[in-house]
Amino acid sequence: MADVLNNFAWYYESQGAYQKAEPLYRRALAIQERARGPRHPSVAVVLENLAALSFSQGGYAEAAALFRRALEIHEKSAPPDSEAISAAWKNLTVVYERLGDVARAVEARERMFAAKRSLEKKP
Repeated sequence: MADVLNNFAWYYESQGAYQKAEPLYRRALAIQERARGPRHPSVAVVLENLAALSFSQGGYAEAAALFRRALEIHEKSAPPDSEAISAAWKNLTVVYERLGDVARAVEARERMFAAKRSLEKKP
């Protein structure tokens, strides 16, 4: 059920119907958290989608918090050289830049490049 809601939310978001997308993402998130626990990788996926929606509407502070939470899940559930971690740092870089938080943006960019280098070293 959560995956269906997430997919419908993504569809609405892609059509610019943000007011329809947000409650579906939030319901999908609640279902995933109840069913799989708050630190499951499926929760991170919904958090990233909700964060992207917030970002696209100018909610940069909320997007940062949601992306950060997704990153924490990825760091605990995925290998350090995973694409999910690299992408999470990239998302945070962009959000921190929009917020004008130069120090965090620089740190996030450095972590993103470190994650990308780890990916390139994979056999």
